[in-house]
Amino acid sequence: MSDNTETLINDDIQDAASDVAGQFERVFLAGLGAFAEAQKAGVQTFESLVEQGESFRSDISSRTGEAISSAQDAVRGVAHDAQSGATGLLEQVRERSRVDELQKVFDTRILSSLERIGVPTKADIEAVNQRIDHVISLLESNSAAEQPKATQGGRKKRSARKSGTA
Repeated sequence: MSDNTETLINDDIQDAASDVAGQFERVFLAGLGAFAEAQKAGVQTFESLVEQGESFRSDISSRTGEAISSAQDAVRGVAHDAQSGATGLLEQVRERSRVDELQKVFDTRILSSLERIGVPTKADIEAVNQRIDHVISLLESNSAAEQPKATQGGRKKRSARKSGTA
């Protein structure tokens, strides 16, 4: 937004400068024409043209001053807006930093309280889960190894029963 405003201000200043330069050129040419006319018409015409030139100069000076004043006000407004935005952003960063600090203090105190009363942490629970997974895998491997033995043992018992009953 500030780039756009600065561009508009620069364009206004350039337009005003172009207008002033064009008007000065016209004044210069009018002055030359007036000087030529004054030589013809005499001193009275010359004095009249000098008065008109002074009037024109004061009018142009006031317009130029207004344009410069307007441009300065616009630049001040942009600078003020930029400063306000930067101040607001800085305050947000500071506030976020304070919130982060409070969060860390809060987390530390909660963790300390939970440890004192014996509540396990996430790391403790994960360690127990790993142990349980290991025990389950051991049990599964032992039961898989014992299944063929149990099947063979079951056959022997059946044959022993058959020969004992026969």
